[in-house]
Amino acid sequence: MSVPLLQIQNLSVSFNHSPILEDINLAVYKNEILGLIGASGSGKSTLLRCCNRLNDVLPGIKVKGEIIYQGENIYHPLIDPVKVRRQIGMVFQRPNPFPKSIYENIAFGLRVNGYKQNLDSIVEQSLRQANLWEEVKDRLNQSSKILSGGQQQRLCIARAIALKPDIILMDEPCSALDPVSTAKIEELLLEIKQIYTIVIVTHNLQQARRIADRVAFLNRELNDRGDWVGKLVEWNTTEEIFTNPQQTSTLNYVQGKIG
Repeated sequence: MSVPLLQIQNLSVSFNHSPILEDINLAVYKNEILGLIGASGSGKSTLLRCCNRLNDVLPGIKVKGEIIYQGENIYHPLIDPVKVRRQIGMVFQRPNPFPKSIYENIAFGLRVNGYKQNLDSIVEQSLRQANLWEEVKDRLNQSSKILSGGQQQRLCIARAIALKPDIILMDEPCSALDPVSTAKIEELLLEIKQIYTIVIVTHNLQQARRIADRVAFLNRELNDRGDWVGKLVEWNTTEEIFTNPQQTSTLNYVQGKIG
């Protein structure tokens, strides 16, 4: 397998001295969709947010270990987390468009990050990549709030990819959407993985089977000190995780016996 685009090494996370994740080691490869699955409380979202340092904004969070991206540990004191987030974007569970026009939802972030030219071209390209252009091209100056939930989520994806990140992190991006909107998002992700690398947290096992190239299973387990903590049980190709898992807890989870 090729050199990882992102390498998580010996990562442990605690909140107010209570452990959340312990000793996570996981690789992310270019142009793949990596699915993170596991029961609630296993630390999936925390792990995802570690990958672009979004947890930094939470008081009481302590992160140990390294996340190597482009040869550098993103947690090195000299690394600017804002620059990290330009290259490792985030799409949240619920659509969160800015209270601005459809056009400005894309252009505003570009301006903040120093883009001054070709804004119209980048906005159009981003909306096309998000399969939204044809639906909004005649109403770009209208409020983003006129869009449906699924359209708003695709707008948020367009906003993320406008900055041309290497990696897009997604925290249950379809959990608040209807089946038709979910299918459109899944189709979109399968298309854009040719350009971007995607790490997605999902509780929908069928979704993981449909779109993920590899799957990592996290579980809440007792550590040596008697604390319940999120641990990475195993990761493998999606086919292997769902048909031939190596750990009993993985088998029980994908068969719906736990979680």
